[in-house]
Amino acid sequence: MDSSRGKNCESGEAELLPAEPPVSAEKDQIVPLSGNPFLTFVVSWSHVHDPYQVLLPKRFYPFLPSACVPVTLSYGNRTWKMKYSCKGILRRLCCGWKNFAVDTDLKVGDGCVLELMDSNNLLFKVQILRHGDVPGKSDKGVSCDAPISIDD
Repeated sequence: MDSSRGKNCESGEAELLPAEPPVSAEKDQIVPLSGNPFLTFVVSWSHVHDPYQVLLPKRFYPFLPSACVPVTLSYGNRTWKMKYSCKGILRRLCCGWKNFAVDTDLKVGDGCVLELMDSNNLLFKVQILRHGDVPGKSDKGVSCDAPISIDD
C-alpha cells in the first residue's frame, strides 16, 4: 500500500493520506540475491531529507527505460509506488521515495540493495543493512595475508 505524504510530484500540492506504522526491524533479514541486476548505495542526506530522491548510477541505465514511468519498491510484505524520472542526463527515484524512507525508518549510513525483479514493470526488491549492522573498518580484507572470515 502506498501512503502519500509531502508534495504531489506533478502538481506541487500537498497530499495527506493515512500513514501506516513504520515497517518493523524484522524485515531487515538479508537474503541472497537472485541473479538479477542490482544496485547498492549508502543512504545519504538527500535520501532521507529534502529533496528525498535517489540518483541512479549510470552503469545501471541499460536496465532502465528511457521514459519516466511508475516504479514499485518491495520490502518485507509491503510495496511503495513512486516515480522513475529520466529528465535530462540524470535518472532517479522520486515522488514517493520519501514515503519509503520514512516508513522503513531509513537513516544516513544505512546500506540499501535494490534488485531489479521485473524490468518491464520496474519492480525492485529492497534489502536494508542498518548502519549498526554494516561491518566497520578493519585491517582484515586488506590483503591475502589478512582475509575476512565470515564464520567468525
